[in-house]
Amino acid sequence: MWPGTTAERCRRLGKDVLFAGALGLASDVICQLWVEGSQSMDPRRAFALTSFTALYNGVLCHIVYPLYTPLSRCFLPVTAGAMLIGLGCTAIDNFIHSPFFYLPSYYLYVDTVQGASLVEAAQHLREDWLEVTATCFAIWVPIQGINFSVVPAAQRVMFMNVALLAWNVLLDFMSHAPARGGA
Repeated sequence: MWPGTTAERCRRLGKDVLFAGALGLASDVICQLWVEGSQSMDPRRAFALTSFTALYNGVLCHIVYPLYTPLSRCFLPVTAGAMLIGLGCTAIDNFIHSPFFYLPSYYLYVDTVQGASLVEAAQHLREDWLEVTATCFAIWVPIQGINFSVVPAAQRVMFMNVALLAWNVLLDFMSHAPARGGA
């Protein structure tokens, strides 16, 4: 399921974590300084997004993505080709993983690291969930369709992390927009 030697898998995990964290930091810098036009960086916010992306997108996706293919095969014909399996993986990621695991984790983690209570973070998630989930579908269904259908398995987390740069800017902005009650 996870190809390569233990050393190769550890190197790939390390690269995924560093790459995800670096892109998380870059996306928050872009969001705070350029999109929102802030005169200075909020270091606690930058830490929250950077550490979340390193841990969730670097570590958890590194572990979970290889499980999508065997799981999608459970619901597909035995003769399903790579494209159909890729679409099955895309469905799992976008209609189960993202709305019910990724987005709640993002809001609960990022908000609490920034000082909100768990109750406040949960309320923020409830307020934003529908709009952010719909936006997530619009962006990630095509990206993950390509990722799980065309990109080699060992490169999927890296591919996702590249696309994550733009997504994190948008999610960061949406979750911190003052008119929407952002943290």
